[in-house]
Amino acid sequence: MGDIIEITTWPKHRHIFYKVNSSSINFEVKADNAAVGLAKEAGMKCDYWVVLGDRSFIHAPNSGIQYAHTPNIISNSEYRQFSISWSKNGVCLGQNGELEPIMKLECKEQNFNYFTFSMHRSIAPAHWRFELPPPEIKRPLKTVEGGKLQWIKYEDSMPKNAVCGGHEHEMLFVARGGVRGSLTPGKYVSSKAAVFVPWGGTTYKLTNVEILCGYDCVWTPSWADNIPVGAVEAGYSEVDREPLYVGRVKHNGFIIPGKVQPSHKVCYIPYKNEEKAFKYYEILIEPNQYPGFAYDSLIPSIKIDIEPNIDDDRNSNNYDEENDEGHYYSEDDEDYNA
Repeated sequence: MGDIIEITTWPKHRHIFYKVNSSSINFEVKADNAAVGLAKEAGMKCDYWVVLGDRSFIHAPNSGIQYAHTPNIISNSEYRQFSISWSKNGVCLGQNGELEPIMKLECKEQNFNYFTFSMHRSIAPAHWRFELPPPEIKRPLKTVEGGKLQWIKYEDSMPKNAVCGGHEHEMLFVARGGVRGSLTPGKYVSSKAAVFVPWGGTTYKLTNVEILCGYDCVWTPSWADNIPVGAVEAGYSEVDREPLYVGRVKHNGFIIPGKVQPSHKVCYIPYKNEEKAFKYYEILIEPNQYPGFAYDSLIPSIKIDIEPNIDDDRNSNNYDEENDEGHYYSEDDEDYNA
């Protein structure tokens, strides 16, 4: 919420420009007629004028003028509320409570940073009320210091700065453990004091595990075998010791960490005693590991226009369209794996 401002404008008054940090303004006005100016820069002129009266109009030197017959739209005896919005499609004037705009002028301008209030051919003052947005504070970016990722053996309690990988009735932490000759990442479930990892179509429960700790990391979208620069290598497969990476997937309303196996082109997660595979996922990266590259730059040869909805269970290799009943935990589930 900003400050509620009340002002009065007089003929030939000096224009006071107010900063706007959105693409619309709301105001109330009491006058015979009124004018609102929009400008990219505060100065001697406005780029657009929106005029209210019996014949309202929106005018721009380079985009023409749009008129609307609007008798009694404004009053000098009571405040009436209006809004002005702008986008790549044009500038619109609207009135409180009305779904359709009063008028619209199509234009390409959409970078207005200031507005001002005035009148149009009037000798009487205009009274205004509007909300002035709070100043936008640009805080300086600060380089992350410390927080380098490391794997710490779990003993009697959760290590400090454990990386949260998601949630499934409770917070899940990124962990890894050995199974069948592999070192596989998965999820640590506090209520079970154990790690669950996906392997061979099922879920393995492990207690001799390591927890990923630190905070200099981010999750970034990926898919199939596209591994971003700086992806966190968490282990290896039992065959050829293929590197495995930390990934996670949104499934049935939960966010569950697991393993990304590039040769399989999926992210596997442990879920309800099963190993479930997903083509679209998020992968954990260390943004400062390779300072010569942008942290969200993927390796060459990938497409940018990937399927945007990585959260849809229909991307899962396990999805059965004819038997889509959903999977949620219940009190009756055997060997509940959180």
